Amino acid sequence: MINCSEVKRLLPAYLDREITGPNRDAITRHLEICETCRQELEALNADIEGLRSVKTPEPSPYFVTRTMAQIQQTESATRGFKTRRTIGRVLTTAAAVVLIAVGIWFGAMLGNGIAESGNKANRTDEWPFETNSPSFAEVYETMFAGE
Repeated sequence: MINCSEVKRLLPAYLDREITGPNRDAITRHLEICETCRQELEALNADIEGLRSVKTPEPSPYFVTRTMAQIQQTESATRGFKTRRTIGRVLTTAAAVVLIAVGIWFGAMLGNGIAESGNKANRTDEWPFETNSPSFAEVYETMFAGE
């Protein structure tokens, strides 16, 4: 036997005659004995009839003309945006390529400098670059000397 929650779920399909055969017969028998589901069916029928009685509004005489004009205006605005977006992508890609090339060149120059200085002074106890910068310890001592 079919219960009320199943009948309520199936009522729209029942009204549209989408349910046939034994399932339709089971719903019909349930509706004969269940006042609550029968009231639900009547309410659903009233809603459907109310919707059918509503007239479809007529569009204004220039609706199509105005709509087409808005579509064309949107398309022309979008075309310009796509062009700017494409130029932006090209420029971004070019900038990335230039940065990568500069990075590779800088790395090669730095690597050559280290290799050459290592060949000239085969000493491992010295830093291969000359620097006038203070050491970390000297900076630390200067910063925290007063504490």
